[in-house]
Amino acid sequence: MRQLFIIFSLLLTGIIHVFPQYNADPSEYLFDGYQDAIVIYKDGKQFQVPVNYNLLMKRFLFLDALNDNKPMEFGEINKISAIKVDKRIFYISNKMEAIEVLQFSPGIWVYYQGKIKDEGKNAGYGGKSHTTAVESYSRIESGGLTHFLAGEKKKLDGVKMVYQIEMGKKKKKVMNLTQFYNLFPAHKTQLKAYVEANTIDFSDTQQMVGLCNYALSLN
Repeated sequence: MRQLFIIFSLLLTGIIHVFPQYNADPSEYLFDGYQDAIVIYKDGKQFQVPVNYNLLMKRFLFLDALNDNKPMEFGEINKISAIKVDKRIFYISNKMEAIEVLQFSPGIWVYYQGKIKDEGKNAGYGGKSHTTAVESYSRIESGGLTHFLAGEKKKLDGVKMVYQIEMGKKKKKVMNLTQFYNLFPAHKTQLKAYVEANTIDFSDTQQMVGLCNYALSLN
């Protein structure tokens, strides 16, 4: 009943859009299934709904209990302050990327970006033409919704993680360990030894938090 009331309230306030007709593959999502979440708006309002983040479309979606649990897209996304999924806190970047807060002080964040692969168009003789590079794909954004152009079949080709680290009054982004080492030129040898000794995986957020804190302690 509470969930129905929440969805009904959302409909009244006009802050949702119907999700475009698109059959999403489960692998396109950040979470393993829809997760109970609290959506916090900048005006202080909070709503509890199941959400997931579609990496291909760069959108947080929620399930509408009044519409056969179909995925719906939040409208006026700029009015959302944060989305809490269990103990995890997410923001939404200006580019609609999901940003997770890994640590508040010093600040460490991670951006989740879907790598987009064009599965190709028919090229005759049963072949496919793959002329569109990863991260380059056709789409139309209208009224807060994203629509892929007809005939352009897209597929998620992995997840790129970009970490942002608070260093003094600046925030530095890194997309791989090489870039991370370059942030601490005086301590490259120590950091490489730490990474090797602890078998750090760049895609493991908790391991990366430990590495960041270790590197910051050396400065």
